[in-house]
Amino acid sequence: MNFKLLIQFDGTDFHGWQVQGKLRTVQGELERVLSLLNGEERVYVHGSGRTDAGVHAENFVANVNMTKSFTPERLMKAINGNLWADVRVLKVEKVAEDFHARFSAKGKTYLYRVVNAPYISPFWSRYALLEHRPLDVGKMNETARLFLGEHDWTAFSSANSDVEHRVRTITDFTIESKWDARANAAMIEFKISGNGFCVIWCVPSSEQCSKSGAAKKILIQFKRRLSTATGVWRELLRRRTV
Repeated sequence: MNFKLLIQFDGTDFHGWQVQGKLRTVQGELERVLSLLNGEERVYVHGSGRTDAGVHAENFVANVNMTKSFTPERLMKAINGNLWADVRVLKVEKVAEDFHARFSAKGKTYLYRVVNAPYISPFWSRYALLEHRPLDVGKMNETARLFLGEHDWTAFSSANSDVEHRVRTITDFTIESKWDARANAAMIEFKISGNGFCVIWCVPSSEQCSKSGAAKKILIQFKRRLSTATGVWRELLRRRTV
C-alpha cells in the first residue's frame, strides 16, 4: 500500500535528507521507523527532493510502500511515536500505486531568510543568515529577474553533483524586506520556486543577489556568468539591468 507523507523537520542535527552510511539523515530516520513498523521488513522512503545538512523543511513530501496494513491515522501516530522531536509527519494519506514523491512533484519552493543587522538573535541563529551590511532590495529583485525562465545551471552547480541534466525552469523569485520583532531588525526573505533545483546552486544564487545591492559590477559579472551557462548573452544585453 502506497502512502503519501507530509513532513516537517529541523535540519540542524541532520546531515541532509538522503541516507549516508551511519550519518543521521531524515530519510534514514524515517526508514528506520517505518521498517520497524513493517515487521522488520526493509522499506524505502522516496522524497520529493534532497536537502543539504542544516536545511529545514515545512512541507516536504515523501511516499512509502508498506506491506503491513495501516490506516493513515494509525500509521501517522505510530511513526511520530518512534521519531525524535526534530522531525514530524503532519499528514498521511493513501495514494495511487504509481504516485512517486519525486516524479509526481509539480514544483518546489525554497525560502532563505537573512537578518540585516549587526547581530542576530539567538532565536534566529539556526534559521537565518546574518548580513550586517545594508542591502538594497530593489537591486536584488532586479538581479533575481535574471533567474526566471529555463536555464542550464551547470555553472552554479556543485562539481560533485550526480545530477545528469541541469536544465531547470524558475517560475518565481521574489525578495522582500520586512521588520521582524523577534530579530529587532529587517528580515530579508528570498523565495525561489521552480520545477527543480540543482545541488548547491540555490545558496550561491541568493548570495549573488544579496551582494548586488553593493555594487553595479556584481550585476554585470552575474549576467556574464549566467549567459556563459545558458547561451543567452545577447538576450541579457538587451535587458536594462544596470
